[in-house]
Amino acid sequence: MPSRTAGGGIWIASARHGYGFGREAFEAKIEFAFRDLGLTSLVNGYFDGNDASRAMQQKLGYRHVADVPSRCIADGRQTIEHVTKLLREEWEDRGRRSR
Repeated sequence: MPSRTAGGGIWIASARHGYGFGREAFEAKIEFAFRDLGLTSLVNGYFDGNDASRAMQQKLGYRHVADVPSRCIADGRQTIEHVTKLLREEWEDRGRRSR
């Protein structure tokens, strides 16, 4: 059976932080992945110290699953990436509860 999991992040320029663009992009990605592509899970993450990304992902239902050493693409520093995962069933349950 083929994997029904995908991943991919976003990068918002610091001058545009705080306007909701990240959340809007994540919500569109989640809906497209689960409704249109029929995926069963999404893997994402955030770099150590990026509390805004952590909080946003938590609000959207992502849960922490691992910590891995990684190199930050933006500035080349060695850091920790906190890997997160969202299951379609959990996302659907959240949608039903919010109605």
